Amino acid sequence: KILPHHFMHVVLVLCSGILPVLSVQSAYIIGKDCDKTSDTEIKLKWNEFASEWGLYEVEGCEGVSPRLFLKAGVTYTFDQSDASNWYHPVGFSYIAGGAHSVCKASDGSEGECPELGGEDGKSTLQYYVGGEAVTSDESGFGLDAYEPLFFNSQDWWGEQVAFKVSLTIPADASYTTIYYFCHIHAGMSAEIHIMGSTFTGAMTEIAADFLGGETEASALQIYAGILESSQPKVAKFDQQCGTVNSEPFSSSHAVCEDNLFLCGGGAHDTYGQCLKAIDCQMHHNMAVSVPSASTSKFATFARQMIPHHQNAVAMAKVFAKFMDASDFPPDGTEDQDMEWAQGLLRSIINVQNFQIQAMQGWLEANKEMAGESTHCYEACKSYCESMEKRHLLFMTAGSHDPPKGCPPCSM
Repeated sequence: KILPHHFMHVVLVLCSGILPVLSVQSAYIIGKDCDKTSDTEIKLKWNEFASEWGLYEVEGCEGVSPRLFLKAGVTYTFDQSDASNWYHPVGFSYIAGGAHSVCKASDGSEGECPELGGEDGKSTLQYYVGGEAVTSDESGFGLDAYEPLFFNSQDWWGEQVAFKVSLTIPADASYTTIYYFCHIHAGMSAEIHIMGSTFTGAMTEIAADFLGGETEASALQIYAGILESSQPKVAKFDQQCGTVNSEPFSSSHAVCEDNLFLCGGGAHDTYGQCLKAIDCQMHHNMAVSVPSASTSKFATFARQMIPHHQNAVAMAKVFAKFMDASDFPPDGTEDQDMEWAQGLLRSIINVQNFQIQAMQGWLEANKEMAGESTHCYEACKSYCESMEKRHLLFMTAGSHDPPKGCPPCSM
């Protein structure tokens, strides 16, 4: 079979099937405790493979999204000079996710979860642009000047004086937990544990003054939800490919048995296995139902474009895992060498992940216009499973014709 032309990108026809799951690699270490109480400069990097959106790494800490131990009353500088930080301006929040998460206010209304910065008396945060503290922006502590610059081109961003932000937790903090996260991409939250406060009263985990209509339990559950939805354990196949949720498509998947995506003598290595799996994943996920004639056309566009973008991101991650200098002309060859390719891949991953989250947000905010959609192949699968049960029970199956557009069931 040839993939439909509406798949919106060129897919080569393959001459071999999808091979078995690849060998085992160790899992990503997420959230490991890391004592930074005496290190006042904290250098951030971004690991694109550890989750769908990627996760922060901290120099000197093991794994990704380490749980940082910091001391109250000490000023820490978070250094974002590493090139991988482009599109990942760091923020800090009292409840995980900050502006990406939904929290109840004291009056019961819903809005963004509270972030650090701009507190009465003295701000806990100060952002620096061009090496200078910015206080003249709308936030008053530089965030509104800092974050937009991360949308500029990588070339421009990389030429600037190192981006950084200072964090000073009050010496008498009455709480033990805050969070760091990415202001552009949701799902990247991690914990900071506060040590050495001079507060003598009953400590809370979450700052009571910023709970609004939440309880401490419900606020903590927001972080648990982020971990479950955005930072789940990465399967063994995905660890090796650098992908997320592709393992179910890594061996003979019924949807792709007759759809082949690569051909030639070089299509059978581990790199090829990874590409076949993510192409099968896109083929499955782009086949979506259109609920009715009145369904928003943008909803249908988004439901197909999201897996299309996810495939582009996955392809970039797979190539980033497997590429080496032999795949390119010599270093220094303008717009062709490995360094150029690394920047291209970073751009594909960061920009398209941002667009994915924007489209997901639109679908969530416009449920009435979007309607309820399902994956077409899942409907086919359910139909065939019911037919098989009837067959095994010697019941009259009636017509074996599947729902419109599905392949015939094999009994």
